[in-house]
Amino acid sequence: MQQKLLFPFKLSETKKSSAKITSFGGVPLMLELYRALGLDRVVEQHLRVKQRGWAENVLLEELIVLQVAGGACMDDVDVLRADDAKKLAGYATLPSSAAVGRFLHRFDVGVSEPRSLGSAFIPAENTLLQALAEVNRYLVRQLVEKTNPPVMTIDVDATVVHSSKKLALETYKGGTGYQPMQAVWAETQVILAEQFRDGNVNAHADALAFLQRIEKHIPKTQQNHKRKLRLRSDGAWYQHSIMEYCVKQGYEFSISADVSSSLKRFVQALAETEWHMLDEITKEGKATTTKEYAELRFTSASLSQAEMRERVEQYRYLIIRTPRSQVDVLEGAYHYNAIVTNMDWQPERQIAWHYERCGSIEQVIDILKNDLGGGTLPCGTFGANAAWWRITCLTHNLVQTLKIIALPAEWFYTRMKKLRFKLFCVAGRIISHARQMFLQLTRGHPILPIYREARARLAAFAQ
Repeated sequence: MQQKLLFPFKLSETKKSSAKITSFGGVPLMLELYRALGLDRVVEQHLRVKQRGWAENVLLEELIVLQVAGGACMDDVDVLRADDAKKLAGYATLPSSAAVGRFLHRFDVGVSEPRSLGSAFIPAENTLLQALAEVNRYLVRQLVEKTNPPVMTIDVDATVVHSSKKLALETYKGGTGYQPMQAVWAETQVILAEQFRDGNVNAHADALAFLQRIEKHIPKTQQNHKRKLRLRSDGAWYQHSIMEYCVKQGYEFSISADVSSSLKRFVQALAETEWHMLDEITKEGKATTTKEYAELRFTSASLSQAEMRERVEQYRYLIIRTPRSQVDVLEGAYHYNAIVTNMDWQPERQIAWHYERCGSIEQVIDILKNDLGGGTLPCGTFGANAAWWRITCLTHNLVQTLKIIALPAEWFYTRMKKLRFKLFCVAGRIISHARQMFLQLTRGHPILPIYREARARLAAFAQ
């Protein structure tokens, strides 16, 4: 007896193995952007993985397209290979998942030796990982030079990516995994730099070296104007070396500070008249809270008397106190948080701006781990996973650059889920006629005018 179907249609396949139909009609925009930016030339110049087989650009472009299309592991490459979108980019076929795996494992050389649980260190990157970082650095510098912002806010944070792979190490959140560090250009949500780390490496490790890595991605001056840099971070970067470096380089900073016992003595000595109500900024305006703030001058740096007096004048500590629901016998009636800064903004504005960091960088991390492929590390070795994470960050930056350069302004805050639904996963028919190739969308499709305008903008940018 024939099974009754819920809907009155039957499922069949085309008579030919390739019907020249694509489910990823908008994905070639990413490759057009990739080449308009000249990233293919950067890869050819710097990234030499092997002498024979698939070209590095083909492998890298396939991994970027895989994540844009929604793939989360290397086996998803088979779906891309079966789709005809590759023909729009000039490819007759694409590398297999096995070839992609071999490509990623080339990044293992010198960085994937077994580690012990008792030692936490950050391995030096090999030449291939450095070359992959150069691709992102080139992209970022182009975007900075094109937009020429007078001020750039840099948000820094680490995140835990859980992994059950054999070589993954314990994290402070429990379980095993990795803890990559990233710096985000807050105004554009572009990742300036990142560093892949083992799960047992603290976020404060080698902070100054990472800050200096960020600097290499940013042109400090443009058109005879010096660009102002502002650094926002949580307590992991509450380090005198970081603050001293920022002062010497002329950077502004706003960093969450530890309320140490020495700082707490100064805080508790403040008169009640020095505490002010801290209003919360909402969409409806200001809202009164139970929190209060106060300001004091303080430093615990081991410096000379003259330098300490200078730092006391430069560093402002903004203290936020919140009443406890129940008085703690040891800690008292309030819970304290602190921010240290060398900026001269009004306290309420400074506090609100500082905590905007959480919404900025945590959203980018959420995109990397949930919208793209960063939440599922595909390999069992450190170097291959470091390359996968770096390619994920590069993919995110390409999407953000596409929004800035080619898409309507109101699309800037659109998440990948909606971009896939509206643009990247639009169905189309591929037609070859008179030595030309056409991507044919449904008549009157709402994405068609946006798609045409985006391609025109990319073509103009590439000239």
